[in-house]
Amino acid sequence: QSFYRTDHHWKTGAGLWAANEISKSIADFGVNYKPGLLKADEYDETVYENYMFGSLGKQVTLAYADPENISIYTPKFKTDFKVNYYDKIGIKEGSFKEAMLNMSVFDRIDYYNTSTYETYLYGVSPVTSVENRLADNNKRVLFVCDSFCHCVIPYVATQVRYVDKIDLRYFSGSLETFVDETKPDIVIVMYYPGSLSSGSELTLNFK
Repeated sequence: QSFYRTDHHWKTGAGLWAANEISKSIADFGVNYKPGLLKADEYDETVYENYMFGSLGKQVTLAYADPENISIYTPKFKTDFKVNYYDKIGIKEGSFKEAMLNMSVFDRIDYYNTSTYETYLYGVSPVTSVENRLADNNKRVLFVCDSFCHCVIPYVATQVRYVDKIDLRYFSGSLETFVDETKPDIVIVMYYPGSLSSGSELTLNFK
């Protein structure tokens, strides 16, 4: 039930749950864990009925699979973020929704050419950097991850000042250099296990 029927990703609600579990863990590294910012009842849930048709659905087509619902969770509390998407779309600033959600994917239904999962963080990109301008700490978290983290990072970002994301499938720079320059306090590796199989290109990029 944590995964979409037509897609390989977990549901956005599961992403909020995962962000809470991760935030509990990073509290061990000096982050003041604020559970009130990650409770489901502190978010407005907007359900988009039959807008979700994921990668698995596209493979078998609409002839064999039905679209499903997708929920978008936006904070009821005040937020202020600055997100740098670099070469993709540049900088977005403002509330959680304004800075981290690409709501234009809901302007029309296009099952085969768009993915509503890409609402979060505007989809895949090599590097994304988030600054929470209302954070009460200067902690920096680095996610080395794939698209599973897209519906997780925005919620973890409610807990810390900075969150960086690198997807080694698309990142052509040096991970070591990036770490040296940004000096993260916490590094989280979050990949689908198959991506880390022995001999894969991704595994080689970690070296």
